[in-house]
Amino acid sequence: MDRPPADPAKLLSSWRDWETEASTPGRVVADLKTGGMRDIIEHLAGDPDATGPEGTDATAMLASWMEWETGNRPPLPLLEVLRDEGAPVLLESLAQAAASGDASA
Repeated sequence: MDRPPADPAKLLSSWRDWETEASTPGRVVADLKTGGMRDIIEHLAGDPDATGPEGTDATAMLASWMEWETGNRPPLPLLEVLRDEGAPVLLESLAQAAASGDASA
């Protein structure tokens, strides 16, 4: 059974829950995982033609994500690295593109 595609709006909503302290870091990372965040950053990190918004580093995000998945990084430090590498900007850009129907973003 195939997983549904990532929903940037839901991912952004989960991210904002962390920023406003409405959810714990563990809950937010779990939501990001089930929502397809890894798929997004793997795509950006692995496709030389795919680019994220200015100020994002998908390669660094993916490296940190994999550290978390292998049990070598707790949720809070993962979210902090994702923030520092531009995850909020990336998610906002993807959510806006999805809302406008622009699949190329």
